[in-house]
Amino acid sequence: MNYITEMIQVGIKKLSSASFKHLHKLDLNYHKTSSKNTVFGINRALRSIDGGLRFLLGFFAQMAIEFLFLCGTLYFCCGKKYLFNMLVTFVAYTLFTNKYSENRIQQIKDKMNIDKRQEFYQNESIMNYETVKQFNNEALEKSRYETILDKLYSQAMIVQNSLTKLNIG
Repeated sequence: MNYITEMIQVGIKKLSSASFKHLHKLDLNYHKTSSKNTVFGINRALRSIDGGLRFLLGFFAQMAIEFLFLCGTLYFCCGKKYLFNMLVTFVAYTLFTNKYSENRIQQIKDKMNIDKRQEFYQNESIMNYETVKQFNNEALEKSRYETILDKLYSQAMIVQNSLTKLNIG
């Protein structure tokens, strides 16, 4: 695994160096008219390449090789029947996980939206403290805030329950 990390880092270093040299070779007019975000964009792209390669080479490739060895071992040692059984189970598990994860993604987005609403409402209410105090609306503000917190609690429970069901599945 260490040689994979080293190989990726050497590649990223060479790519970074090449892009740095290229930026210095460009004429002065380009640098005057281009946005400074170009350099930040190059750095983001390099980080993305690094992350993608680490996932591909450090995780996915090893898992694919292990899966192929498992299939070969089952086929040669146990026969087609066991291999077929394992593949059907694997496909069923993958379909279940993907379907359930799609639902969870929406649930998590809903929770994040409620969380943002709670944070926004809290900040607005505190920022307008003087107005709330002047009109004696503390009880109303607390009631509205409690409603948002109830929604947040409810959605957090939905997300946690769906994670539990996914893990059981």
